[in-house]
Amino acid sequence: MIGFKAQELVFQSSWFTVSILTELMVLMVMRTHKPFYRSKPTPIFLYTSLTVEIFTIILPYTPLANAFSLMPVRFELLMILIGIAVVHIVVTELTKSWFYKKHQQ
Repeated sequence: MIGFKAQELVFQSSWFTVSILTELMVLMVMRTHKPFYRSKPTPIFLYTSLTVEIFTIILPYTPLANAFSLMPVRFELLMILIGIAVVHIVVTELTKSWFYKKHQQ
């Protein structure tokens, strides 16, 4: 990752983390016409998603990381990855809102 002087395994770990986080968050956003924060998900979906997100973040720091060829990500980079995921969700929510307003005629 240019600018972070990251090794290939750190890049792969970063990609793994941000892709899982954004995919789960997109599912949370796209499951309803309402803003996702105004529509309560089912408990099983919410807790399963949170569990997978937490596991995704901690996996590179566990002994299981070797089995998946993952490497720990520096805290600074991890915060940037979470920021990227949050921006992705905001854009997804705004796009969804625009889409439903445009096609709700």
